[in-house]
Amino acid sequence: MGCGRVGSTLALSLESQGHDVAVIDTNSAAFRRLGSSFEGKRVTGIGFDRDTLSEAGIEDAYAFAAVSNGDNSNILAARVARETYGVEHVVARIYDPGRAEIYQRLGIPTVGTVRWTANQMLRRLLPQGSVPEHTDPSGHVVIAVSDEVRRSMPSRHQASARTIVHGIDVDAVAALAADRDAVRGELGIAPDELLVVTVANFRAPKGYPDLLRAASLVSARRPDVRFVIVGQGPLEPELRAEHARLRLDATVDIVGYRPDAQRLTAAADLFVLASHHEGIPVAVMEALAAGVPVVATRVGGLAEAIDDGMSGRLVPVRRPDLLADAVVALAADPDARRHLSAGASAASARFSATRSAGEIEAVYDRALAASLDPHLRGRR
Repeated sequence: MGCGRVGSTLALSLESQGHDVAVIDTNSAAFRRLGSSFEGKRVTGIGFDRDTLSEAGIEDAYAFAAVSNGDNSNILAARVARETYGVEHVVARIYDPGRAEIYQRLGIPTVGTVRWTANQMLRRLLPQGSVPEHTDPSGHVVIAVSDEVRRSMPSRHQASARTIVHGIDVDAVAALAADRDAVRGELGIAPDELLVVTVANFRAPKGYPDLLRAASLVSARRPDVRFVIVGQGPLEPELRAEHARLRLDATVDIVGYRPDAQRLTAAADLFVLASHHEGIPVAVMEALAAGVPVVATRVGGLAEAIDDGMSGRLVPVRRPDLLADAVVALAADPDARRHLSAGASAASARFSATRSAGEIEAVYDRALAASLDPHLRGRR
């Protein structure tokens, strides 16, 4: 229902995917947005009128989207489609954020245009991970992946939020160390060379320009240190251009996406990350599980995952010179690397997926119990 910009785009997209589509609008002139190639039904009328809905084929509908310019019309039409005609998949566009949450609680899925736009703005203004991917307005459970992310939440959520670090299969990653020599051979790493690996998407928050500058500084002092960069993303052209500008062909390999990234990490002497913003990356958990010391910036959840001096080294953000110093110092000190490797392996137990799943189940069990027993409400 609604043949404005959103409705017409939605209708054409659905038809292009092979679906039969009917469009309802009170203004027949609005159908011009569909173009002459649209083969679906065009029904002029009020979207919550039963005769109009019947003409559109509501009795056989798999889904119904109410995307007109009126909140009241959208909600009323969505309720009629669901409650009168039993359409299972119903969604309504709502401009008023407050009303959107109310209707969500009533079981009517809504798309809040204002809220969605505001969230998209926040994602571009705030550090990565600071904006929740999804919040169920009817829910009472708030889980953050790190303390830093929890502190970034609205104050009304912080008190009840729980920090639960997501997990990995620690034992499976640790077992990959058995392939160390084979992987280093595949990468062309000589026995007397030190391998430094990074695994991260090619996006601005990962700080790749700082990493390449640090690698350049390391190469000038320790040409026996080899860097391997694993990842993919929209900034790959810029990354490769900077790599060429710094003339790093001899010491830095950008291998792109690798489905066996864990194997490469487990074969490394050091894992490095120059991020400007972070939660707690899975790649860092995997490095620690493999007993690989991590050299990273002191941002977000990295400061929680890495014990400076015990499982790795932390340096200030946007300081490629200090990142390079840390790598060079560890390259020259095998005893320090062994110490940090043992600490990394010991620290990885907290990243067990079994532990994480158990903690999440416990949180949901308490929330369910609280919803059933009014005496437990407020205890999360």
